[in-house]
Formats: sequence, structure tokens, C-alpha cells
Amino acid sequence: MTDYNVLENNVSLSSQYAQLMAAVAEDPQLQNLQIMEYPEAESIGKFYKCGVGTWPLIFSQARKQEFEKIISTLPALIRKAIRIYFGKDGKLFSDYLQMGDSIFNMLDQVELDKRDFVQRFDLLYSNHQCKVLEINAGTNLGLWEVDWLCGYIDEIFSRFPKLNLIKLAHKQVMDSLITALLDSVSRLKAATPNGNVLFITEEFTEQGIAGIHASFERVKAKFVNKFPNATMAFCHQPEQLECLSNNAVRFNGIIFDAVLVSHRELPPSLHLKLVSSFLAGKLHYPDNPFQVMIGNKLLMAVLHEDNVLSEVTNSEAQFIKAYIPWSKRLIEQQVNWEGKEYKLSDLLKEQQNRFVLKKGESMAGKDVIVGQVTDRQEWIGLIDEKLNSVGWLIQEFCPPDRVQNSDTFGFCEVEPVWGIYDFGQAYCGGAARAARVGKLKGVINAATGANIYLMAEAAKQKLSI
Repeated sequence: MTDYNVLENNVSLSSQYAQLMAAVAEDPQLQNLQIMEYPEAESIGKFYKCGVGTWPLIFSQARKQEFEKIISTLPALIRKAIRIYFGKDGKLFSDYLQMGDSIFNMLDQVELDKRDFVQRFDLLYSNHQCKVLEINAGTNLGLWEVDWLCGYIDEIFSRFPKLNLIKLAHKQVMDSLITALLDSVSRLKAATPNGNVLFITEEFTEQGIAGIHASFERVKAKFVNKFPNATMAFCHQPEQLECLSNNAVRFNGIIFDAVLVSHRELPPSLHLKLVSSFLAGKLHYPDNPFQVMIGNKLLMAVLHEDNVLSEVTNSEAQFIKAYIPWSKRLIEQQVNWEGKEYKLSDLLKEQQNRFVLKKGESMAGKDVIVGQVTDRQEWIGLIDEKLNSVGWLIQEFCPPDRVQNSDTFGFCEVEPVWGIYDFGQAYCGGAARAARVGKLKGVINAATGANIYLMAEAAKQKLSI
């Protein structure tokens, strides 16, 4: 028998999602339907080495407004917390975040426009309260391919009268990214841009490249008056890129105005040259260290430092406590947890199920250990081993609200983590990962075996393709 709370959670996402799940729950044909049978969904699954869930996670307009609140508030609040906590102390900054103090020394000199940020917020709902787990900053965000699922979901819904009444909308992630890129390029101060965009990549499939090109052509048509000759290219060998003495960036004889990097072997010397072009106002480079640093998970601990909470406004302090799970560096000796003083090592061992151990800089669910699903002796050993390790933090464990959906084995209860994209300081679509309850050891990520799901918003019109 389905737990009442799961049905309540369906409704909490949106009435349309509850309607969809009720229809699936009573119809074996819908329960057995697999979107992985469609070519693009199969391609996504092969690329990420995971399954693709059939039914979109439909969120209400109230939840969309909450996403937008996080996007507009959190990045600025993190930068405010940096100024409060570190002051003028570059060494403290470097020791705490394990980043070069040269970045800190330039923070006040580098003019950042929040409209230029390229990032994804990973969050979940726990007891119906939104909790931000981390921010992924820079180009290498992934999961944008969910755009390809829209047409199939529209076709599936149109086949079943009970589903055809459900109205959805989906913000196209790649179209939104390219729109934001061209807007950023148009604001370059030391260049006369042509709207040329270059991806340095080693991982996109031919289908992925074709999909990005299609997005570029759609968006380019809206900028035809500003950038009539805009072009886009892919560079798979970074050494072919030229950084000229005037800070212009050239590839195959073309000067590019924006460079995005999704390449694990980018030479550090090339990265520094691209940063120089960015600082000179000649290049839009979302992978510059001043923007990417916001993805350091240790900044979640900075937000929870006592002097930060006492110096931000009351509403900002309330935002931190509501949306950011309690976080502390693992090298802390004493902490205040739920109004009581504890020796950190004792707290973590006594209340293992309440905490998650994380490395400040990692990706794809690596270096994340969930106490609730970790063997007792292994957990104690990890705490003893990492206790004096810089670069690690402890965070309150927030169990995800379970909802109904289907995975590659059929209809079930799943635990979702939401990924919401921010390009140009606006909600620009999303992709969720979810796993059947009990399948994974705590970390819900495509790299660890979770399925990928389209995120759609409840709307008054039909699904926008």
C-alpha cells in the first residue's frame, strides 16, 4: 500500500504531478511504458551510463518562484559572506577554501556581472523544505540533453486522453545558455564582438554537437541585427587555440568572443591566457576562477560561520538557516549543534545518521559519504582519518522527499535531486536525477546509478517544444 506521505509529496510538487502519478498508478500500460525505447533517450542513457525516467517531474509555479529566489539571492550572499569572514586576510581565505590567495587578492578588483554566471544549483526537498546541496559553476554542467525528451513526452501525453489534459512547459536549457552567452558577449567592453562562440570539448557526441548547433541557429536568428555573421565552433585539441598579444582568442582563423571549456586536459598555461583575455574585457569566459570558485562546497560552511550569521541581515540569516544545510569544516574542534556544544568528533560518531561527509572540491558524487548508509566501523574510521584534513566538511543530512515515478524497471517510489540552471541570473530549465528508494548508498547522481528525468513546470498551455 502506498504511504500517504508519498501521495502528499506528489501534490506538494504540483497538482498536475499528482494527477499524472494517479493516472500512472491505475494503468498498467502507463506503468510499463519506457521512454528509453526512444533513440534520443537511449543516447542520453548511453552517454551518462544511466537510465532515463519516463515521466517528467512537474513543479508548481510556487516552486519555480522558489528556484528564482535561490538564483537571485544565494550567489550574492556567498560573496557577501566571503567579505565578512575573510576581510583582508588572503591567507585565511587560502587555508580555508584551499584556493590560491592570488584569487582573493583580485576579488575586489575584478568586476563581475551576475548576468554572466553559468551555473547549476543542485537541491532537494526534505519535509517540503528546499535545501541547496551545492552549486556547480562553469561550463561543465551536464544533463542539458534532457531538452531532447520534450517531443517524446508530448507525443506520449497526446496518446492518452487522461494525460492530454495535463499542461506543461519546459525551458530549453541549451537555447537559454546560448541566449545568455550572446547577451554577455554584447556587453564586452574592450572588443567589437561578432557573436562567435567556441566550445573546447572532448566529450560531446556527434548527436550532442548537432543539438548544440541547432540551438545556436535558433537563438542566432534572434540576434541577427546585432550579430549577422555569428558562428559557433568546437575545438577538441586545445593546443590549436591561439591567444594573441592583444588578448584576442583565435581558432581556425576566426576571433572568438566567448570560450566555454568542457575538457579535462586543458593546459594550465592556456587557462591563464584565457583568464587574461577575460580580465582585459576581450573575452566572455564563464570558466574563469572568480566565477567558478562559487562551486567550492566549503563556502557552505562559510555561510554558517557565527560572525557571518551575526553580520548579515535578519532575512539573509533566515535564508541561510532555511536553505543551506548546517555545514562545518571537518577540522573544527568544537561546534554548536542544535543549541548544544559538542566536540565535533564525538558528535559525528554519536549521531552518524544525521551527517554527510564531503570534500570541498569534487564532482559526480565522488568524495561524498552519507552516514546513514555507511557501515559503523567504516564511518568511525573515516572520521578519525579525515578529522584534521583541510578541504573536507561535514553537512547535515537532509533525506529527500519521496515521490512516485517510473524507472527502467517500472513504477516505484523515487528520491529526486533537482538541478536548476542559472544563465543570465534567471531560471533556465532543469534536469533531475532520482533513484528508486533503497537502490543507492545515499548519493543520488547519474554517475552513481540514478536515472535522469526531465523537469517541467505546470502551465496553462501545452508543452512548449
